[in-house]
Order: sequence, then structure tokens, then C-alpha cells
Amino acid sequence: MSSENNSPFMGFLLKHDQDAWWSVVHKLASSVHQVDRDATQIWFYFWPLWLRGMLQEAAGRKKLFEELEVKGDPDLARQIDSSHAFVYGHRYWPQVKVAVAEHAASQGAPESLDLTDQIRSVASQVAASTKVDESLLIGITAIGFMTLQQVGADAFKAAEGKLHISDWARKRSPQNILSHRAKNDGGGLFAYLKGLRKDYTITFNEGFKTAKFKLIEGVQLTQAAMTDQADHPYADSRCEPGDGPLPTECRSAACGTCWIGVLGGNDRLSAVNPLEQRRIARFAYIDTEEARPLIRLACKAHAKGNVTVVVPPWNAVAGNYLQGKDIAIGGHAASADEQPVVDPRRH
Repeated sequence: MSSENNSPFMGFLLKHDQDAWWSVVHKLASSVHQVDRDATQIWFYFWPLWLRGMLQEAAGRKKLFEELEVKGDPDLARQIDSSHAFVYGHRYWPQVKVAVAEHAASQGAPESLDLTDQIRSVASQVAASTKVDESLLIGITAIGFMTLQQVGADAFKAAEGKLHISDWARKRSPQNILSHRAKNDGGGLFAYLKGLRKDYTITFNEGFKTAKFKLIEGVQLTQAAMTDQADHPYADSRCEPGDGPLPTECRSAACGTCWIGVLGGNDRLSAVNPLEQRRIARFAYIDTEEARPLIRLACKAHAKGNVTVVVPPWNAVAGNYLQGKDIAIGGHAASADEQPVVDPRRH
């Protein structure tokens, strides 16, 4: 093991569990630019600490993956540079990565024992060197620290620090992106009065100009995606030919394949019904009583307007696994009287 993996800072960082990290994320939220406030939280839902722990179970990993029905690529170590491409701050990843790596390699005692303060300090340093608003760097810096904790200092430092967005996306400003997320199609009042069909736009990858499909008002996201037969070379590899650009299998909330993060237009989606709420928790994606959380199952979310989403690169049915490890969704220890997690296909 390198000296960087044994640095005082790495020892400090590794003491943070999922609860501690969510506390950090919530403390930082108000300081994160609006364009990345939800995106940052979505990234932390996509890459929880328990996922890395699962991958480190070398013995019986193949069998475990089969039991949890893992599909796609849940290994953050292979996606150090790309996992956060949907975050606006990704544009500054090369500079942030260098700063985080240097911070991790420091052999001196941390100036603060508050991880929130250390994230702010590194973001401030990058902001000063790049002349970029600090609020655009806090989210991606927090992501950098969490990535460092999960993959280790050696792997983190070895990553190339490349950008994974198109030239078109790099030129967009935060205001342009926020404006696009707020925009709504549908024909306006005239179409409403005439009783015309309302078509809306679903954007599934903000990194590419044509990564979108049309949806008729009230239709589920996966159903609308299936009608889109365009060739989307940047769609997730789990997408089957003819099924559109959103990964999907059962279309009945039984498999967890279609989970998404909602970047914009959340208020234009239907509220979570009891079935979706129950099963999205049992897949170990999110456990919340919010009517419209940031994480949804696309097969159960109906849209009444434009929506911008992001697709994670993996899916699983991991509720039983977490309960066996005494870990509930979000990293909280499971309570002694918590009900057993059942197979969502049988409930």
C-alpha cells in the first residue's frame, strides 16, 4: 500500500460512513449552485458506500451478483472520471481531481476535523486558480472526496482526469441549463382550449443535444421511451434494441432496471404511489416519504410536462443484502424491529 493511502487525511476520510456523508451533503447543499444542487445528491444516491463494500467481497462475488440481479457496471473504480458527467461541475473535474489528490497526499495533520470544511477549502483553492464561482465547484469537490474514499488514493491518482461530455455541452452556461430544465412544451393555453394532444420533451442525457424523446401527457416515461426508435449511441448499454433510450425490463416495478435521477421538472411528474415507494426502497435506491423524490422508477412515473433525467449505469435488487448487513437505505443502521425485506416480485 502506498504512503498516500496511509496519509493522515486518508485515515480521517475512511472514518466517514454513509450517515456522516449524508450529513456533509446536506450541510453543503445551500452552498452548491442551483444547477448542481440536485445533481450532487443524485450522484450520492447512485454511488452509496455499501455498493463499494459489496464489490470488495471478493469471495463469491459472482454468486452475490446473481442473487442481487446486478446489471450494468456498479464499479466506481472504472468510472472515476465519468460517473459525474451529468454534474455541471464535471467541466472542472481535471482541476478538482488534481487538488483532491494533492490534499489526500498531504502528510500533515488536517487543519480541520470537519470534512465539510475541507471540501470547502479545496473548492475555494480551485475557484481561485480557475476564476470560477466557488458554488460551481463545491458539489464536484464533494464527489471527488467520496470517490477517493471508495476507490483509494492510488486508483484515484492514476485516473486520467478526462472530461466525458460533448463540446456542445461544455459551452452551455448554468443559466442556459436551468432555463432548459424550466422550459415546458405542450402548446400552451391555445392547445389546452382546443383540446389538442400535448407532447412534451424528456431529456435523458444533458451532455448531448439530441438525447431526448417525446412523451404524450400522462404517459409513463418508459412507455414513451419505447416509442422512440432513434439511434442514440450514448444511451446506456443495458438498453435493448427497440426499447428506447431508458433501460427497462419488466415495466411493472419488479426489477429495478429503470431507476433514474430527476434533474429538472420534478413537479411535472406524478407523485410516488405506494407501490413505487415500497419497491424503490427494496431495490435499495432510496427510502423516503417525499411525494416527488429525486430518485424514481421510470416505469411508474407519469409526466405532465418536460422532464430532465439522468440514468445510472447499474441496477440491482439489494434490499435483502443491506438488511443482512444491518444497513438500511441511506446508510442508517437497521432497527431491531424492522420488517424483513421481501422479493418485490412476490409482493
